[in-house]
Amino acid sequence: MGDRAVVGIKERTDAPTLYVYLHWAGSVQDELLANALEKAMPRILMKDGAYAQRIIVSQMVGDQWDSELGAGLYVGGTWHGGDYDTLKVVDIERQVVMTCAMSDSDDVRYEVDIETFL
Repeated sequence: MGDRAVVGIKERTDAPTLYVYLHWAGSVQDELLANALEKAMPRILMKDGAYAQRIIVSQMVGDQWDSELGAGLYVGGTWHGGDYDTLKVVDIERQVVMTCAMSDSDDVRYEVDIETFL
């Protein structure tokens, strides 16, 4: 068991999605993502998607890199094993945060621009 969270990050709209898996962050997923996006905003506004993606991942994972049950990364896929019904996917190029079904991340329930999400 855990409090699993999954957040997707797309550097470009047509790029594969990089997913961050956090074993103990489901209940604070939106707060973690908002903090990470705040740190990455200068790079997002500069249209430096690759560096913004690195900042988001680093901020979300924090010091959990050394823990076996801390965090993981994976690319692609549409089914995700988080503990909640939805997950967030950030499209850096379009500057939006999408709320998607956990069982099918291609099923976008709604989206807001990053500034509104913050």
